Amino acid sequence: MDRNEVVKALISILHEVQTEAGEIVEMAEEIKEATRPIGGIGFFDSLTGVIVTVRCIEKFELKDDGKLISLFQGKKNGFPYALSVGEVADRIISLTSKE
Repeated sequence: MDRNEVVKALISILHEVQTEAGEIVEMAEEIKEATRPIGGIGFFDSLTGVIVTVRCIEKFELKDDGKLISLFQGKKNGFPYALSVGEVADRIISLTSKE
C-alpha cells in the first residue's frame, strides 16, 4: 500500500469506530490527514485508541510484539505527543517496512 491508501484506510477505520461509538454522522467531526484523533475527535479516548490500533494491526498485518499499545501517541522532546492521521500512516508504513 502506498501512503495515500494507508491514510484512506486509516480514516475509514476511524469512521467505522466513530459510527460504532454512536456518533451521529452528520454531527461527527470531519477526519482529515492533519486531524489528531487524541484531542481532535470527540469520541476518541484511550480505549478507542487501543481498539483502532488493534484494527490497524489486523488491517495492515503488522507484527505485534506486545509493546505497541497505541499507534496514536508518540514522543516529542521526551514528552507524549498526539500524532496526526498522516503521522500514524507514516508509522504504519515504517512498521510494515520492517517486516
